[in-house]
Amino acid sequence: MFLCKCSKLYLYFVLFCGAFIAGMSISSIFPVMEDISSFLKISANYTQMSFPVFLFSFAFAQLFYGYISDRFGRRIPYLLGCIFFIIGSLLCYNSNDIFDLLIGRFIQGAGIGCTMTLAVAIFYDIHVQSFIKVYTGLLVMILLGSISSPVIMSFVSLHWMWQYTFLGFAALGAVLFVLALIFVPETHSSLREKRLEKTFFIKSHLKVLTSRSFIGYLLISCLLFSMPLIVFCTMPVLLVNTFNLSMFSYTWLSMLNIGFYLFGLYLGYLIADGISYNKIIFLSTMMITFGAILGITLSTLTTSQIEIIYLPTCVILLGAGLGLPSSLTVYTSKLIECPGTCASIQLFSLAFIASCINFLNAILHENDQVPLMAIFLIVALATLFILWLLHPKKINI
Repeated sequence: MFLCKCSKLYLYFVLFCGAFIAGMSISSIFPVMEDISSFLKISANYTQMSFPVFLFSFAFAQLFYGYISDRFGRRIPYLLGCIFFIIGSLLCYNSNDIFDLLIGRFIQGAGIGCTMTLAVAIFYDIHVQSFIKVYTGLLVMILLGSISSPVIMSFVSLHWMWQYTFLGFAALGAVLFVLALIFVPETHSSLREKRLEKTFFIKSHLKVLTSRSFIGYLLISCLLFSMPLIVFCTMPVLLVNTFNLSMFSYTWLSMLNIGFYLFGLYLGYLIADGISYNKIIFLSTMMITFGAILGITLSTLTTSQIEIIYLPTCVILLGAGLGLPSSLTVYTSKLIECPGTCASIQLFSLAFIASCINFLNAILHENDQVPLMAIFLIVALATLFILWLLHPKKINI
């Protein structure tokens, strides 16, 4: 589909804003967790469960948005997702017990899940040059949103009640809906033919899931991207509980983490043309393994200090950023046949894996970095095992 330069610019803005709002929604609960617990008269552990509930619904929503967009188009599902996000935010705003809050967060996650899968499919529909950079940019926007959200929400909680946090998200969802209504066109060129295929859902998923190389790089990319998501979603609780840091102080420290991660992504792009994808992924995984072992070692030899948490996580994020472009480059080669389905499977796997890991973090009652570093070590070893087991071959694109 051809779009003029001005139309593409507006479309980019809307889609990247959607990814940023999705990132903000993920970590928005942390600054107001104590206020919510006091208001609902429950333990903070129960309130923290709203985080994995959000991620679970966010993950499973990817599967439905991918199928619906490939068969019925991109525009209508995107608008419906914004509506569901608004409804979920308003339910959280009016919640009087933990069940209302969890239901609201579930609907929130299901609604905002449209922003990633449909953005990937739309970018592929309009034949964006350097697609892999745009795709990675969406993932980076989620991370930036999750980092900035604690600071913004902390400021809101200082001046207003915690309910206004979710009222603000309802307003953001409304703005996103209006922008999408104006600037997001229908980009699915073969929409009419796909509507006639009753078994399209089964055929498209079987075609993707039977690809050996797709499965290998799919799992590897999910594991690598889960690293920064784990860091930026669990570190606030860890640092606030251990060092009594404010969310403002945490955000400035997190800039160091995001800097190493972005540098790793940039370095991964630079060396991807001269070195095979498998070698880059192996190197990145070894860096993650080294960082995790370093974190566990430092935590057992010294007392709790901010340096012994941030030094290993910087090494881990550098390694994760280094390997992600290579795994995503091979993954995008499978987008040609059914971009919505491929994107939904990849993003579902990414969010589901991250939600499972963060669920474990939610039920762990440790206030040190040992459980976090142990999870990183397990994820790194799992990546190495998949790379060895599936033997994904280098694909020249």
